[in-house]
Amino acid sequence: EQVGNVFRIEGANFRQAIVTSIKNESKSLMRIFVDALARTLTEMGHKEEFNLLVGFSESFFRDDANIMIQLRGYQGVLARRDGNPANAMKFWQDRAEFCRQSPDEAERLADTLLDLTDLALEQKNNDRVRELLD
Repeated sequence: EQVGNVFRIEGANFRQAIVTSIKNESKSLMRIFVDALARTLTEMGHKEEFNLLVGFSESFFRDDANIMIQLRGYQGVLARRDGNPANAMKFWQDRAEFCRQSPDEAERLADTLLDLTDLALEQKNNDRVRELLD
């Protein structure tokens, strides 16, 4: 709640900082924003600011599995929350692929597969559930 209050008060400043970082192609600052703000923006439903982070990150951090795993997970959450299970599935499948490419990501891969399985169960897609559990 406290973070939410700070973001409501300072949201315009955060947004301007993100925009300035993108304009200056400041990868180090954007990495900090992704690590510090992506989850908060997702949980608070601030899609516009989140999408700014994603747009920049996809072009500059495509080879950084850690950043992409974080973002694809949050994109899946937002898509599911918005009632778009097809997009949620796409984002989480992409996240699973990033996890598979990194030998240290077994835990996040398992988490992603559980998200995919839960979504398939919600859609009553038993064939997909079985496929994911195999």
